[in-house]
Amino acid sequence: MAWRSGLRSNIYDRSRPVSEYIPVKSSNRSTIQNEPRPNSDELCIRTAQLQCERKLRKEAEERCKQLMLKVEHTQAILNLRNQELERERAGRKEAEHMCQSLQITIDKLEQYLRKKNMTVDLHFIPNSNVTSMSMSEITRLQGQLHLQEEKDEKFQNEAHYTGSPKYQTVVVESTSNTQKRTMACASPKFRNFQENGLEF
Repeated sequence: MAWRSGLRSNIYDRSRPVSEYIPVKSSNRSTIQNEPRPNSDELCIRTAQLQCERKLRKEAEERCKQLMLKVEHTQAILNLRNQELERERAGRKEAEHMCQSLQITIDKLEQYLRKKNMTVDLHFIPNSNVTSMSMSEITRLQGQLHLQEEKDEKFQNEAHYTGSPKYQTVVVESTSNTQKRTMACASPKFRNFQENGLEF
């Protein structure tokens, strides 16, 4: 019987957990504390804050897009304006070049008229301004200058002809109209007068 009681005690001891043999004091007991659950009001506040932040972020992105569109539009306007300015500058340079060429033409006309002592129904002003004359007057003056240059060139070509000079016999009446005489003249200007039937 004693052996059986010891066997039972051993079996019983083996089946029992080890914690039962360790004395547990009330002071060493660790109480499991559950994590505090968030309050429903706090959850609502956080959710509202997140929604507000998302809304503000979307508004900021939309505002940024609008600003970028405005910047692109302004840049396009600036590019067009720069192109217009370039065209205006090119036109101004061309106009200045035309004015200079017209001023040179007018100066040549004035010098030519002073040199030839011609009486023209025009009033030239020294250092005249090109803008004070109309285009028709300038065109007319250019035509006159061109014609006169052609005449001078023709006259020079006749004066400097090649080959032996041929003298023409010109009959000139004397003042008394009683006798006629012949004379030879090699002057091209004199021949021009004779050809045109002009008299001295």
